[in-house]
Amino acid sequence: ELFNTDRGQPGFEDNQQPLARQEYLRNMTYMRFVNPETFGDGTKTQATAFLRYNRIHFTNPEPVTLPLDTLSRNYAYGGDLETEMYGSFLKSDHLGRAGLDIQRDDLEDEVRQGQEGYGHQDRTTVSGYLQDEIVLPGGQVSLLAGGRMEHSDDQGTHSTGKIGLIWRCLEKAHIKAN
Repeated sequence: ELFNTDRGQPGFEDNQQPLARQEYLRNMTYMRFVNPETFGDGTKTQATAFLRYNRIHFTNPEPVTLPLDTLSRNYAYGGDLETEMYGSFLKSDHLGRAGLDIQRDDLEDEVRQGQEGYGHQDRTTVSGYLQDEIVLPGGQVSLLAGGRMEHSDDQGTHSTGKIGLIWRCLEKAHIKAN
């Protein structure tokens, strides 16, 4: 995915900024490898590697205060590994998922002399998750339960859980509530 635009930033209705410009470049690249039946029938494992790059250059030579000329760039790269297992247990069909994610983010900016910026910021995040989708009798409704533990070098470790319902109202339409 490659996205590039150069657009004006007109400001608010009562404070138009006709000379303001924002140039935005984004590139998202990923590769995914899938191995069906990794551990036998009803299993699948996939590995994904990605790289994302954003560049935003904002200028406004005649704003209300000082002229603006900022450039920010951020990179994110990492990967994930996920395994799915489908099978029956205790008279119910289950779709279980387990995964591991790792991501590195680097953010930097450049500003004109006299303006404040945020310099260079970075973060590494590692997370793991487990999820089980239990198909209830009749096959139209499933109960979903999952948990995730995440650690980042600047935010520490935390965990979250989720519980939800999935209703298959049509063959290709599902409604989810978490």
